[in-house]
Amino acid sequence: MIEILCSFEKRLGKLEETILPVYQETGNLQRRQENIDKTLEELDHVINYYNVSKDVEPVIREGPNGTTLHTFLEAMAKLKDALDYFSSNNPGSLELENVRSLHVAGGNALSHEFSELLKKHSKPVSAIEIINSISANDSVSGDEVSRASSDDFTSITHFPEDVLNNLILISEWLCNNDKGEYMNVYASIRGNLMKKSLEQLRDHQRNCSGGSQGRHVSPNQTRKFASPAA
Repeated sequence: MIEILCSFEKRLGKLEETILPVYQETGNLQRRQENIDKTLEELDHVINYYNVSKDVEPVIREGPNGTTLHTFLEAMAKLKDALDYFSSNNPGSLELENVRSLHVAGGNALSHEFSELLKKHSKPVSAIEIINSISANDSVSGDEVSRASSDDFTSITHFPEDVLNNLILISEWLCNNDKGEYMNVYASIRGNLMKKSLEQLRDHQRNCSGGSQGRHVSPNQTRKFASPAA
């Protein structure tokens, strides 16, 4: 019995000596395969950067008005990633110049689109709308006016919802990409609009105070905007 066990133990030892190298080599091959797969993934990732300019150029050339804004912003995000990659890893490459050129063109297109949306959809608020809005919000008066939010004057609609959403998305991109001049554009266009709205309100009140016919304003509304000397 002991001889049988000893013989079996020797056979197991020989089997282990035979299989162990195969097991170790199999493990090495598996690790090599994993390394190869990871390398191929990284290569695919890098190759994609070299294809970015070719893939997104048609979208950039069309501009945000020639496609959906979300598609355009996605293309700009790809350009930004490629720009960061080439700036860090291949700063003297032609690909970097191509990507940078498209990124600058896309940024200028977004700035132009922001300005055009503002100009197209910014219209003076009529005197009647202003009067009706304030009359409907009598709780906002005196010092509270300076602290009132846009929700306190919901009867005045400045932009259609889709236009407002686009303006928000574009302004966020411009802000995140150091294009702060869009604020000056916004201030100029909206400031002129506010001036025109107030001028219309002033003219309306003058006509009402002078007894001009054809103006239908309630007595309460007239008193609200009449000067103390009137």
